[in-house]
Amino acid sequence: MSGNPTTIRLIKTWHRRIALVLGLFIAFQGITGAISQYRFWLLGASQPGYEVQASGTEASPGAVLEIVARDLPGFETAHVMYPADNARDTAVMVMGGTDPAKRMERMVTVDQYAGGVIGDKPLQSSAGWIGLANTLHKWTIFGTTGRVILTLVGLAAVALAVLGILLWWRTRKARPQSLLARIHRSAGLAVAVILLPVAVAGTVLNLFTWYEKDNGLLVTAANMREAMAMSAPVAVAVSVDGAYQSALAQLDGPHRLAAFSPAGPHARHHWFAFNSGQMRRTDVLVDPETGAIAGIKPAGLVSGGQGVRHWLFPVHSLYLVGPFGGFLAAVMGLSLSFWFGSGLVMWWRNRRPRKRAA
Repeated sequence: MSGNPTTIRLIKTWHRRIALVLGLFIAFQGITGAISQYRFWLLGASQPGYEVQASGTEASPGAVLEIVARDLPGFETAHVMYPADNARDTAVMVMGGTDPAKRMERMVTVDQYAGGVIGDKPLQSSAGWIGLANTLHKWTIFGTTGRVILTLVGLAAVALAVLGILLWWRTRKARPQSLLARIHRSAGLAVAVILLPVAVAGTVLNLFTWYEKDNGLLVTAANMREAMAMSAPVAVAVSVDGAYQSALAQLDGPHRLAAFSPAGPHARHHWFAFNSGQMRRTDVLVDPETGAIAGIKPAGLVSGGQGVRHWLFPVHSLYLVGPFGGFLAAVMGLSLSFWFGSGLVMWWRNRRPRKRAA
């Protein structure tokens, strides 16, 4: 072995302790993260009412609203989500309802190619296990406790990756005796190198979003609050499609529409969220009365979305290097479960000789 034996033992001890105590949580984050990365594709592939056949041109935002109004008279659209670029065979998702007091009670799926409503479910049960995994990955349903746990898990993942890389470097000239140990070592190094930037960016992103939500910095929430504070209904003179074209013209390079909300009782301005090829988000607000741009908001924040904040999700999802990076992040997330499982087996096997020696 290269390196000081005492140092190697110390690194192994802490690597093992962190893995045993928080390894299951880290593996859970990896699996739910992989599901979140491909949630739109999984919805289209596994959930009834979400599958469409991608052919021709997708319906524009205005056309989606017209389809819903035609097939579901009285339905009030509050929020619309387009599937990600890697899930063109998944339907557009429209959230809203017929009860003015409950504008987000149902989820309607629209075939954006054939032009028709294909599903209508209660919002809370619309996404099934895929939506649950996406929510659990962020731990938001557990409030402040969940945010604290997620921060600790993120820090533990960073420590585990650093210790794993150090351990590999210190013992790089050694050859483990068992096949399982060799696989764990090689796979662990590959995962650790990818896990390190993902965990760092994810932990910082969690702290940023925690602060932003508590301080009312989200554009979507602020846009809704403005509409609710108005004494008279929003006057809409500019169509959603007209506003969409104006918003799209403000962006540099190709972007895909991720979501939008039409101006009305639930939104002061027409709101559009776009993603670049690196998953850098930009929100654009358009005044529904004049058609003027009411705001261009990086990272979907009222203020402060520029700089480091704008790059956190591209790094966390590895979309910084494009779709292949996103695929690599998903594979890494699934690999964490094998990394943890093989390490647990190795710990259990080595535990008995240590127990006899003691």
